[in-house]
Amino acid sequence: MLKKGSILLSLIAILSLTGCNENNNTNNQKQSYLNFSTGDVNGMYYPKGQVIAKKMAENGYSMKVVSSDGGEQNGRRIVKGLSDFGFIQKDTHNLLFTLDNDYEENVKVVSEIGKEAILFVVNKNGYIKNENDLKNKKAKIVMTSKSSGAVSSLETMGKINQDFSNKEIIYKDFENAIKDLKNGDVDVIMFVQSVKIGNKNLQSILQDKNLEFIDINDQALINKKLNGENVYEKCEVSLSDGILLDNKIKTICTKTLIITNKKVKKDTLKTMNEILDKNKY
Repeated sequence: MLKKGSILLSLIAILSLTGCNENNNTNNQKQSYLNFSTGDVNGMYYPKGQVIAKKMAENGYSMKVVSSDGGEQNGRRIVKGLSDFGFIQKDTHNLLFTLDNDYEENVKVVSEIGKEAILFVVNKNGYIKNENDLKNKKAKIVMTSKSSGAVSSLETMGKINQDFSNKEIIYKDFENAIKDLKNGDVDVIMFVQSVKIGNKNLQSILQDKNLEFIDINDQALINKKLNGENVYEKCEVSLSDGILLDNKIKTICTKTLIITNKKVKKDTLKTMNEILDKNKY
């Protein structure tokens, strides 16, 4: 007959072995629950995330789409393990690489899925009239949201070329931003906009005879590297005013990325890449 102590030790050994087997089985299984950090619920990236999540579900993955304040928050969530995937601009991604060692250690790019244009709007009769004025004069730059990609874009531009740094940033909704620009209370409105998506606010700017977009062609932004990579490229954006022919704006663009935590499993990444390869987002 076994003593009570021997029986207890035997039970513990059996339970330990059972636990190890369960962990091994879990490691071989799919990651069944994932988080995708996107953007504002009313923006363009939240619904994109929903489409991708639906495709992932068709392949056996449960993916929760989470709203956010933009790419920087998406990146920081992934570093902390709060999200598995997220959208981010390339300029923001490379900026975080230079600012945060944990970001470099934990985050990698899954895919490039599009481009974002950097756009500046001025008053034709205002203090800032062109790119040289923007670089060489103190300027009050309005952004329509603290979560706008414009915030990190301007910081990245300033890191590459100091002429774009030390600008005063003001946050206002679109209607008040336009009003203040016309009144001369601010000098510039900055947007970061997908080159594929139309925008009624941008159309209204084109229809306003007092406002105009300025071209951006700074060679330092285009040629200098950040974290070993070019983050901006020349691009020509067609914006329709809804009435006349498209307007061509020469500016810079940065790519839109999907990023992930380096701990995400290979089969999960493979499925995500297959979905992105088959579908255009």
